[in-house]
Amino acid sequence: MYKFNDYLRACREALNLTQNELVSNLIGLSKDFSSLDTTTLSRWERGVSKPTVAKQTLIIDYFSKQLNGALPLVGSVKECEIQASLCPDEFSKLFGQNTHQVMKFPTHHIESSEFKVVKFVESELKSEALSKHQHVFEGLCNIPLDLEQIQAFSLNSSNLFLICEYQEQYFGHLFVLRLKPDALDDLLNFRRTVHSLNGDDIAGIDEVASLYFFGAFAMSDEVISKLFIHFYTYLIKGQELIQDLGSIVLTKDGHQWALNMNMQLEATMAFGDYSGYKGSINRVLNNQMLVKMLFNAENGAKT
Repeated sequence: MYKFNDYLRACREALNLTQNELVSNLIGLSKDFSSLDTTTLSRWERGVSKPTVAKQTLIIDYFSKQLNGALPLVGSVKECEIQASLCPDEFSKLFGQNTHQVMKFPTHHIESSEFKVVKFVESELKSEALSKHQHVFEGLCNIPLDLEQIQAFSLNSSNLFLICEYQEQYFGHLFVLRLKPDALDDLLNFRRTVHSLNGDDIAGIDEVASLYFFGAFAMSDEVISKLFIHFYTYLIKGQELIQDLGSIVLTKDGHQWALNMNMQLEATMAFGDYSGYKGSINRVLNNQMLVKMLFNAENGAKT
Protein backbone atom coordinates (compact mmCIF):
# COMPACT_ATOMS: atom_id res chain seq x y z
CA MET A 1 0.00 0.00 0.00
CA TYR A 2 1.15 3.54 -0.75
CA LYS A 3 2.59 5.80 1.90
CA PHE A 4 1.28 9.31 1.41
CA ASN A 5 4.57 10.69 0.08
CA ASP A 6 4.72 7.99 -2.61
CA TYR A 7 1.04 8.48 -3.45
CA LEU A 8 1.45 12.24 -3.76
CA ARG A 9 4.36 11.86 -6.17
CA ALA A 10 2.67 9.08 -8.19
CA CYS A 11 -0.51 11.14 -8.71
CA ARG A 12 1.46 14.27 -9.63
CA GLU A 13 3.45 12.30 -12.18
CA ALA A 14 0.27 10.69 -13.54
CA LEU A 15 -0.94 14.23 -14.29
CA ASN A 16 2.43 15.21 -15.81
CA LEU A 17 2.69 18.14 -13.41
CA THR A 18 5.87 19.71 -12.12
CA GLN A 19 6.11 20.46 -8.42
CA ASN A 20 5.71 24.16 -9.23
CA GLU A 21 2.53 23.49 -11.19
CA LEU A 22 1.02 21.35 -8.43
CA VAL A 23 1.83 23.97 -5.80
CA SER A 24 0.14 26.63 -7.93
CA ASN A 25 -2.94 24.45 -8.44
CA LEU A 26 -3.26 23.63 -4.74
CA ILE A 27 -2.94 27.28 -3.75
CA GLY A 28 -5.80 28.03 -6.13
CA LEU A 29 -7.78 25.14 -4.69
CA SER A 30 -7.96 26.21 -1.05
CA LYS A 31 -6.73 28.89 1.31
CA ASP A 32 -5.35 26.03 3.43
CA PHE A 33 -2.47 25.90 0.93
CA SER A 34 -1.83 29.65 0.80
CA SER A 35 1.64 29.26 2.34
CA LEU A 36 2.61 26.15 0.35
CA ASP A 37 5.85 26.28 -1.64
CA THR A 38 7.94 23.80 -3.61
CA THR A 39 10.31 23.28 -0.69
CA THR A 40 7.45 22.02 1.48
CA LEU A 41 5.99 19.93 -1.33
CA SER A 42 9.40 18.37 -1.92
CA ARG A 43 9.62 17.48 1.77
CA TRP A 44 6.18 15.87 1.55
CA GLU A 45 7.18 13.80 -1.48
CA ARG A 46 10.41 12.65 0.18
CA GLY A 47 8.58 11.70 3.38
CA VAL A 48 10.60 14.14 5.50
CA SER A 49 7.30 15.62 6.68
CA LYS A 50 3.69 15.29 5.59
CA PRO A 51 0.56 17.43 5.51
CA THR A 52 -2.18 17.02 8.07
CA VAL A 53 -4.86 14.44 7.31
CA ALA A 54 -7.27 17.29 6.51
CA LYS A 55 -4.85 18.64 3.89
CA GLN A 56 -4.18 15.15 2.56
CA THR A 57 -7.92 14.74 2.04
CA LEU A 58 -8.09 18.00 0.08
CA ILE A 59 -5.13 16.95 -2.06
CA ILE A 60 -6.68 13.56 -2.81
CA ASP A 61 -9.97 15.25 -3.68
CA TYR A 62 -8.06 17.38 -6.20
CA PHE A 63 -6.42 14.29 -7.71
CA SER A 64 -9.73 12.43 -7.82
CA LYS A 65 -11.28 15.15 -9.96
CA GLN A 66 -8.28 15.40 -12.26
CA LEU A 67 -7.79 11.65 -12.67
CA ASN A 68 -11.49 10.68 -12.60
CA GLY A 69 -11.35 8.27 -9.69
CA ALA A 70 -12.34 8.39 -6.02
CA LEU A 71 -8.90 7.16 -4.92
CA PRO A 72 -6.81 7.29 -8.11
CA LEU A 73 -4.24 4.50 -8.55
CA VAL A 74 -5.28 2.71 -5.33
CA GLY A 75 -7.65 0.40 -7.20
CA SER A 76 -4.64 -1.43 -8.63
CA VAL A 77 -3.23 -2.24 -5.18
CA LYS A 78 -3.62 -5.87 -4.06
CA GLU A 79 -6.62 -6.61 -1.84
CA CYS A 80 -4.45 -7.99 0.95
CA GLU A 81 -2.40 -4.77 1.05
CA ILE A 82 -5.53 -2.60 1.25
CA GLN A 83 -6.99 -4.76 4.01
CA ALA A 84 -3.74 -4.64 5.97
CA SER A 85 -3.94 -0.82 5.93
CA LEU A 86 -7.46 -0.68 7.36
CA CYS A 87 -7.76 -0.43 11.14
CA PRO A 88 -10.44 -2.60 12.83
CA ASP A 89 -10.81 -0.17 15.75
CA GLU A 90 -11.83 2.65 13.41
CA PHE A 91 -14.46 0.54 11.67
CA SER A 92 -15.99 -0.61 14.95
CA LYS A 93 -16.89 3.04 15.59
CA LEU A 94 -18.99 3.33 12.43
CA PHE A 95 -22.05 1.71 13.98
CA GLY A 96 -21.68 3.45 17.34
CA GLN A 97 -23.83 1.78 20.01
CA ASN A 98 -26.17 0.14 17.50
CA THR A 99 -27.23 -2.88 19.55
CA HIS A 100 -29.91 -3.80 16.99
CA GLN A 101 -27.29 -4.87 14.47
CA VAL A 102 -24.08 -5.29 16.47
CA MET A 103 -24.27 -7.58 19.48
CA LYS A 104 -21.82 -7.62 22.39
CA PHE A 105 -20.87 -11.28 22.17
CA PRO A 106 -17.36 -11.69 23.67
CA THR A 107 -15.03 -12.27 20.73
CA HIS A 108 -12.08 -10.09 21.73
CA HIS A 109 -10.09 -13.20 22.63
CA ILE A 110 -10.38 -14.51 19.05
CA GLU A 111 -7.61 -13.58 16.65
CA SER A 112 -8.88 -11.57 13.68
CA SER A 113 -7.30 -14.06 11.30
CA GLU A 114 -9.54 -16.80 12.73
CA PHE A 115 -12.65 -15.07 11.38
CA LYS A 116 -13.30 -16.06 7.79
CA VAL A 117 -15.23 -13.71 5.48
CA VAL A 118 -16.63 -15.46 2.41
CA LYS A 119 -19.10 -14.70 -0.33
CA PHE A 120 -22.62 -16.03 0.16
CA VAL A 121 -22.34 -18.55 -2.67
CA GLU A 122 -19.17 -20.02 -1.14
CA SER A 123 -20.60 -20.48 2.36
CA GLU A 124 -22.24 -23.50 3.94
CA LEU A 125 -24.15 -21.14 6.23
CA LYS A 126 -26.48 -19.61 3.65
CA SER A 127 -29.72 -20.44 5.47
CA GLU A 128 -28.44 -18.98 8.76
CA ALA A 129 -27.41 -15.73 7.06
CA LEU A 130 -30.68 -15.37 5.15
CA SER A 131 -32.72 -16.09 8.25
CA LYS A 132 -30.81 -13.54 10.32
CA HIS A 133 -31.05 -10.92 7.56
CA GLN A 134 -34.81 -11.40 7.36
CA HIS A 135 -35.20 -11.33 11.15
CA VAL A 136 -33.13 -8.15 11.64
CA PHE A 137 -34.70 -6.30 8.70
CA GLU A 138 -38.26 -7.12 9.75
CA GLY A 139 -37.48 -6.31 13.39
CA LEU A 140 -36.08 -2.89 12.53
CA CYS A 141 -38.50 -1.88 9.79
CA ASN A 142 -41.61 -3.78 10.86
CA ILE A 143 -42.03 -4.75 7.21
CA PRO A 144 -42.14 -8.39 6.07
CA LEU A 145 -39.53 -9.49 3.54
CA ASP A 146 -40.16 -11.86 0.67
CA LEU A 147 -37.75 -14.72 1.36
CA GLU A 148 -37.85 -15.86 -2.26
CA GLN A 149 -36.88 -12.35 -3.37
CA ILE A 150 -33.89 -12.04 -1.04
CA GLN A 151 -32.74 -15.54 -1.96
CA ALA A 152 -32.70 -14.48 -5.61
CA PHE A 153 -30.79 -11.30 -4.75
CA SER A 154 -28.29 -13.21 -2.63
CA LEU A 155 -27.49 -15.59 -5.50
CA ASN A 156 -27.10 -12.80 -8.06
CA SER A 157 -23.35 -12.46 -8.68
CA SER A 158 -23.66 -8.69 -9.15
CA ASN A 159 -24.68 -8.18 -5.53
CA LEU A 160 -22.37 -8.37 -2.52
CA PHE A 161 -23.40 -10.72 0.27
CA LEU A 162 -20.58 -11.45 2.71
CA ILE A 163 -20.78 -13.92 5.59
CA CYS A 164 -18.40 -13.96 8.54
CA GLU A 165 -17.70 -17.43 9.90
CA TYR A 166 -15.79 -18.76 12.90
CA GLN A 167 -15.18 -22.48 13.28
CA GLU A 168 -17.96 -23.20 10.77
CA GLN A 169 -20.47 -21.09 12.70
CA TYR A 170 -22.30 -17.97 11.53
CA PHE A 171 -21.07 -14.78 13.21
CA GLY A 172 -22.40 -12.05 10.94
CA HIS A 173 -23.16 -10.83 7.43
CA LEU A 174 -23.26 -7.76 5.20
CA PHE A 175 -25.65 -7.47 2.25
CA VAL A 176 -25.37 -4.83 -0.50
CA LEU A 177 -27.46 -4.64 -3.68
CA ARG A 178 -25.79 -3.42 -6.85
CA LEU A 179 -28.60 -1.38 -8.38
CA LYS A 180 -29.03 0.68 -11.50
CA PRO A 181 -28.75 4.38 -10.49
CA ASP A 182 -32.42 5.16 -11.19
CA ALA A 183 -33.54 2.31 -8.93
CA LEU A 184 -31.49 3.60 -5.99
CA ASP A 185 -32.76 7.12 -6.55
CA ASP A 186 -36.36 5.86 -6.48
CA LEU A 187 -35.74 3.90 -3.27
CA LEU A 188 -34.10 6.75 -1.38
CA ASN A 189 -36.82 9.20 -2.40
CA PHE A 190 -39.56 6.72 -1.43
CA ARG A 191 -41.03 6.42 -4.90
CA ARG A 192 -40.45 2.65 -4.65
CA THR A 193 -39.97 0.06 -1.93
CA VAL A 194 -37.50 -2.79 -1.61
CA HIS A 195 -40.37 -5.20 -2.31
CA SER A 196 -40.81 -3.74 -5.81
CA LEU A 197 -37.22 -4.48 -6.83
CA ASN A 198 -36.56 -7.28 -9.28
CA GLY A 199 -33.76 -8.64 -11.41
CA ASP A 200 -34.15 -5.85 -13.97
CA ASP A 201 -33.12 -3.33 -11.30
CA ILE A 202 -29.79 -5.04 -10.65
CA ALA A 203 -26.83 -3.56 -12.53
CA GLY A 204 -24.51 -5.94 -14.35
CA ILE A 205 -21.00 -6.44 -13.03
CA ASP A 206 -19.64 -4.41 -15.96
CA GLU A 207 -22.18 -1.58 -15.59
CA VAL A 208 -21.85 1.57 -13.52
CA ALA A 209 -23.93 0.88 -10.41
CA SER A 210 -25.37 2.51 -7.32
CA LEU A 211 -24.99 0.42 -4.17
CA TYR A 212 -27.88 -0.01 -1.75
CA PHE A 213 -26.86 -1.02 1.75
CA PHE A 214 -29.51 -3.67 2.39
CA GLY A 215 -28.35 -4.59 5.87
CA ALA A 216 -25.76 -6.06 8.20
CA PHE A 217 -25.56 -7.98 11.44
CA ALA A 218 -22.62 -8.98 13.62
CA MET A 219 -22.13 -10.79 16.88
CA SER A 220 -19.51 -8.26 18.02
CA ASP A 221 -17.50 -5.15 17.18
CA GLU A 222 -14.68 -7.37 15.96
CA VAL A 223 -16.97 -9.08 13.46
CA ILE A 224 -18.55 -5.90 12.08
CA SER A 225 -15.04 -4.45 11.67
CA LYS A 226 -13.94 -7.51 9.73
CA LEU A 227 -16.96 -7.25 7.43
CA PHE A 228 -16.46 -3.53 6.81
CA ILE A 229 -12.77 -3.96 6.04
CA HIS A 230 -13.82 -6.34 3.26
CA PHE A 231 -16.60 -3.97 2.19
CA TYR A 232 -14.30 -0.95 1.91
CA THR A 233 -11.78 -3.05 0.02
CA TYR A 234 -14.61 -3.95 -2.38
CA LEU A 235 -15.44 -0.23 -2.77
CA ILE A 236 -11.82 0.71 -3.42
CA LYS A 237 -11.19 -2.08 -5.92
CA GLY A 238 -14.47 -1.46 -7.76
CA GLN A 239 -14.56 2.35 -7.55
CA GLU A 240 -14.52 2.88 -11.32
CA LEU A 241 -17.92 1.18 -11.71
CA ILE A 242 -19.58 2.53 -8.56
CA GLN A 243 -21.45 5.83 -8.82
CA ASP A 244 -22.74 6.17 -5.29
CA LEU A 245 -23.88 4.39 -2.13
CA GLY A 246 -27.17 4.78 -0.31
CA SER A 247 -29.24 3.44 2.55
CA ILE A 248 -32.58 3.95 4.29
CA VAL A 249 -32.35 4.37 8.06
CA LEU A 250 -34.83 4.95 10.86
CA THR A 251 -32.94 4.84 14.16
CA LYS A 252 -30.68 7.43 15.77
CA ASP A 253 -27.75 5.04 15.44
CA GLY A 254 -28.64 4.48 11.80
CA HIS A 255 -28.51 8.22 11.11
CA GLN A 256 -25.12 8.45 12.80
CA TRP A 257 -23.80 5.47 10.85
CA ALA A 258 -24.84 7.10 7.55
CA LEU A 259 -23.09 10.33 8.53
CA ASN A 260 -20.00 8.39 9.61
CA MET A 261 -19.97 6.83 6.14
CA ASN A 262 -19.87 10.40 4.79
CA MET A 263 -23.32 10.13 3.23
CA GLN A 264 -25.81 13.01 3.14
CA LEU A 265 -29.54 13.17 3.77
CA GLU A 266 -31.39 12.64 0.50
CA ALA A 267 -35.04 12.58 1.59
CA THR A 268 -37.30 11.94 4.57
CA MET A 269 -40.54 9.99 4.35
CA ALA A 270 -43.58 12.23 4.79
CA PHE A 271 -45.19 9.73 7.16
CA GLY A 272 -42.88 7.71 9.37
CA ASP A 273 -39.32 7.86 10.60
CA TYR A 274 -37.54 6.67 7.47
CA SER A 275 -34.75 8.73 5.93
CA GLY A 276 -32.76 8.10 2.77
CA TYR A 277 -29.03 8.84 2.75
CA LYS A 278 -26.68 8.88 -0.21
CA GLY A 279 -23.05 9.67 -0.94
CA SER A 280 -21.03 9.63 -4.14
CA ILE A 281 -18.21 7.09 -4.26
CA ASN A 282 -15.77 10.03 -4.13
CA ARG A 283 -17.40 11.33 -0.98
CA VAL A 284 -17.59 7.94 0.74
CA LEU A 285 -13.97 7.01 0.02
CA ASN A 286 -12.31 10.40 0.26
CA ASN A 287 -12.93 11.09 3.93
CA GLN A 288 -10.48 11.75 6.71
CA MET A 289 -11.06 8.46 8.54
CA LEU A 290 -10.14 6.41 5.49
CA VAL A 291 -7.29 8.66 4.36
CA LYS A 292 -5.75 8.45 7.82
CA MET A 293 -5.82 4.65 7.74
CA LEU A 294 -4.71 4.09 4.16
CA PHE A 295 -1.82 6.50 3.88
CA ASN A 296 -0.61 7.12 7.43
CA ALA A 297 0.49 3.81 8.86
CA GLU A 298 3.55 5.50 10.36
CA ASN A 299 3.53 8.70 12.34
CA GLY A 300 5.56 11.61 11.04
CA ALA A 301 5.96 15.34 11.41
CA LYS A 302 2.90 17.08 9.96
CA THR A 303 2.99 20.52 8.35
